[in-house]
Amino acid sequence: MFEPSDRLRSSQAALIYKGSDSMSGRDGTIKIFKEPYGNLENFISTSDSIATRYRFIDHENLIKVFETGKKNDRLYIAYEWMPTSLKDYLQENETCDIASALTIALKICEGLAYAYGEKLGPHMDIKPSNVLVDESLTTVKLTDHWVAPAMEYMGVADRMEWEDPRYLSPEQIHRLGDLDERVDIYQLGILLYQMLTGAPIFHGSDEEKLRYQQVYANPEKLINYYRQIPDVVKQILLRCLQKDPQSRYKDINELREALSYALAGVSFKRVKPMGSWIGEIVDKRFEIVEELGGGQFSLVYKGMEKGHEKFVT
Repeated sequence: MFEPSDRLRSSQAALIYKGSDSMSGRDGTIKIFKEPYGNLENFISTSDSIATRYRFIDHENLIKVFETGKKNDRLYIAYEWMPTSLKDYLQENETCDIASALTIALKICEGLAYAYGEKLGPHMDIKPSNVLVDESLTTVKLTDHWVAPAMEYMGVADRMEWEDPRYLSPEQIHRLGDLDERVDIYQLGILLYQMLTGAPIFHGSDEEKLRYQQVYANPEKLINYYRQIPDVVKQILLRCLQKDPQSRYKDINELREALSYALAGVSFKRVKPMGSWIGEIVDKRFEIVEELGGGQFSLVYKGMEKGHEKFVT
């Protein structure tokens, strides 16, 4: 059984400790939910059910849950220890380089796709504090999948007090239509924008204004303002951040394909030789991504068909 030792921080809904299991010797993070969340039956049953299923999930981009239970009649969840979060990294470094930001977003997509395959439903709370990383940003794990679905059982006032409107989708605010994986796609757009620019696309202390902006404000000018963001990435951001869920990527796999394509292009362009055709578009369909060699009369290049992970020569 995990026992807390060092208190790390506090959130609106929980106290977070570092702790260990005396039987296994494993270190872990222990999240003990505060009142009224931690002792409301519907919240407990939903959160505990999702976290318990995470005990039997093994994916490199999803946090591993060790145990769930109650301490002082309040729900707690113990999961694997990670030294830092993306929030900590951004507070220290402000932004990520483009390749790192795309890689992190892609790894989150991989984890979400696996979770959806396990019938766990949308996460609905994707933000920097829920993305755990190592110092090199090589290890990326999504956590707290068990919180937002349980919050749906809280009263409106308690739920709004917990919510961070900088990361809410329009449908979470106006409460119209289904809350499905397109909520996560919207939130991933906000996260990717923040990794590239240093702040969520809508930010400030006026929560009512933030909610209005999420529902009504057009993000296009804010996205196009940053010249350092490649056009292919801007298109991803614009589509993720559509107000109408029907206009976003249809599912997490379609977003994953778009991120893979963008990452391939960015990675190849970073090592573009002087005078190379790498990055050029041929026949309005194929982007040249790698020089393979050549003979006396011709050069041979590797190309990628736009919108697909299909390579040609």
